[in-house]
Amino acid sequence: MKIKKNVNLLLMIVGILPLFSGFSLVEAQDKSSTTKGYFSYQSDDSYEGKLPTAGEFFGIPLGDRFTSHRDVIDYCKAIAEKSPRVSVQKYGASSEGRELILLMISSADNISRLEEIRESQMLLADPIKMERSVDKNLEGVLKELPAIVWLSYNVHGDESSPTEAALATLHQLADGSGERMEGIRENTLVILDPLLNPDGRERYLQWYHSVQSNPPNPDPAAREHSPPSPSGRTNHYYFDLNRDWAWQSQIETRQRIQEYLRWQPLVHVDFHEMSPSSSYFFFPPEEPINENIPRERVDWSTTFGKSNAEAFDRFSWKYYTGEQFDLFYPAYGDSWPSLNGSIGMTYEQAGGGRAGLVYRRSDGDLLTLGDRLHHHHVAGLATVECAADHRKKLQEEFFLFREQTIFAGRNGDVSQYVLPPSEDDHRRLALIDLLQRQGIELLQNMEETVAEGLKSHSGEMLPVRKLPPGTVFVPLDQAQGRLAKTLLENHA
Repeated sequence: MKIKKNVNLLLMIVGILPLFSGFSLVEAQDKSSTTKGYFSYQSDDSYEGKLPTAGEFFGIPLGDRFTSHRDVIDYCKAIAEKSPRVSVQKYGASSEGRELILLMISSADNISRLEEIRESQMLLADPIKMERSVDKNLEGVLKELPAIVWLSYNVHGDESSPTEAALATLHQLADGSGERMEGIRENTLVILDPLLNPDGRERYLQWYHSVQSNPPNPDPAAREHSPPSPSGRTNHYYFDLNRDWAWQSQIETRQRIQEYLRWQPLVHVDFHEMSPSSSYFFFPPEEPINENIPRERVDWSTTFGKSNAEAFDRFSWKYYTGEQFDLFYPAYGDSWPSLNGSIGMTYEQAGGGRAGLVYRRSDGDLLTLGDRLHHHHVAGLATVECAADHRKKLQEEFFLFREQTIFAGRNGDVSQYVLPPSEDDHRRLALIDLLQRQGIELLQNMEETVAEGLKSHSGEMLPVRKLPPGTVFVPLDQAQGRLAKTLLENHA
């Protein structure tokens, strides 16, 4: 069977988002609402009141302190126990044994059929399997399939506001009322990972609590704004988990990607922090962009950027786009999902380990943890709402990306990579294991195979040669083909 080739007709062309630059944040939040734990997304936010905010649950307003890993887990599980719109799943543990969880948030009906939704999403991610299906087709699958959006928080342990924002976003998605929130829950399934790097975060929190003033001192020269090395940025082994998506050298990464590949989301956002003197960054990204990521995938980030800009404009918050953060290195939390077909994006909030609970900037403004989490919260919800508004188009173009990847693998200059056995075979076996953990399909010959038209990895034509049994082939005409090509090609 052949996959239809009139695939270019579905490509979406979107405009270019102007750049907005800023260097200070405006405190525009309603302080009376934040003391109750409500962080506004729009001026008409309302809640059913069936679930406690994180502030009510802990007895201290969210943003007035750093929330420990243990408390994060307790609150997430409490919300899942009380709400039919939330399901919690343990997907592993950190190097130091701290629990890693995912929260599934959607309508009660969608949560009741999670496995059905997952299976439909995996059909969407596999055009060949969809084509061979007897009782499934694209239009039928899309009728009752919500847009799957994955939100990742705190991959860098001392970039602390993302996890706090995750708790606010969890509450609003689960307890928010009104037609807008009902539409978001009906049309999206949000997979929320509240804390990717608990070991690094706890290292940072332990240090901060040992040196902080009471009340916190906003003076940049104060001890609490000068974290020592090793910082909380890295995990237990001092490895930067945001450089590990493609290599999976760390247990946290391996466990997370195993779940990611079971869901293959349409959108993935990685929430970060940067210098406390900056403002807020969201996509579109800066050049360079990895050549294996099609331009139309990046164009989608402009659509989401406009949605974020509208949300931030309501609060008169400063932000910028198209500068500083690129989409090139394949092991980031934006580029690796993009090579899988997701709209992968990084959001950066001013803060980081130097910011503490409150930080006085050079213009005299105070940057608080409450400000920082509010900004991430609003950006996250704006992204989810944008995905809900464009649900079907996102799904169609995700399927199209995966379909075109198969065609590109069949018709490109390189159709497959060949990994024959060698005397020093442990390195080849390690590479094979890594490729399999990326969800890349491999083939292996069981008897000697004669091959011609081979090139060395440096591009030199090779004579006809016999490939021994056990030779592994990495075909590029598969839905994971762009990722395979990126990992195996001999140039960046």
